[in-house]
Amino acid sequence: MLIRFLIFFGILLLIDFYFFQSIKTVTSDWTLSRQVLASRIYWGITIFSLAFGAFSMITWNDPLFSKYIYQYVFCLIFILVLSKIVGSLFLLVDDLQRLVRWSGHFFNLGIGSGGGEDGISRAKFLSYTALGVAAIPLSTMIYGMVKTAFDFKVRRKSVVLPNLPSAFEGLKIVQISDVHSGSFYNGSSFERAVEMIMAEKPDVIFFTGDLVNDRSSEAEPHINIWKKLQAPLGVFSILGNHDYGDYVVWETEEAKKANLDRLKEIHKEMGWDLLLNEHRILEKGGEKIGLIGVENWGGALNFPKKGDILKG
Repeated sequence: MLIRFLIFFGILLLIDFYFFQSIKTVTSDWTLSRQVLASRIYWGITIFSLAFGAFSMITWNDPLFSKYIYQYVFCLIFILVLSKIVGSLFLLVDDLQRLVRWSGHFFNLGIGSGGGEDGISRAKFLSYTALGVAAIPLSTMIYGMVKTAFDFKVRRKSVVLPNLPSAFEGLKIVQISDVHSGSFYNGSSFERAVEMIMAEKPDVIFFTGDLVNDRSSEAEPHINIWKKLQAPLGVFSILGNHDYGDYVVWETEEAKKANLDRLKEIHKEMGWDLLLNEHRILEKGGEKIGLIGVENWGGALNFPKKGDILKG
């Protein structure tokens, strides 16, 4: 793990050094004191990111440190890195151009014989462009993390099913997913979500996975909130890829199993009928339809492949 950490942060440093070209170019006509200040701010953020990464590796499992702080800081670091990568693409254009001009001069091809002023002007223009483009993902993603992550919306969709029993015509289903409880520092957002759901007066509610980021303990503070979800035909749920605890390094396999077992208990405490490759029969007006709940199946990365529709 240490080797991965060093390789990862080595790559981050290379990106930082490369993107710093734009800072140097843009500030080239500033006073020396302002150039120094800009440089210290830039590299201060980089040093903080590296230090925080090392600190988090040491203290990740320490209960004294809030995971919410880790999550928000890591998100900010990720956004900064992504923004620098996007901005660096424009610096790459200038560097490739310089390479072509140097090659033409070296081989006496007469390429890039323009004046130096134009080259400097072009470099500054591309540096400003790199900073401007980098600001787009930086600003929009920070806004999304702070604002739109909690901006729940109701999207309505009519579904036509052939051979649907007449008693189920007009059935209102509310489907919710990817709650990721560990990303919320309080339950007020969930309270608002439950109010929105219940205002729809659903006949049945489906929760389709990822109640937590990693650990069942993330869902504990919100049990009483999600208990308020009720529907005449019931509230049914399945597990998502994050619910299995596969993205955590557990001390033992028993600890990982205990985490999953507790999460299953939490579903039950909330009044949700968790389907683990199982089926239920929904009945209305003397007619019946089948409901199948399949566990997670991931086709990429290390997403768990637990689903078995034949068992259902």
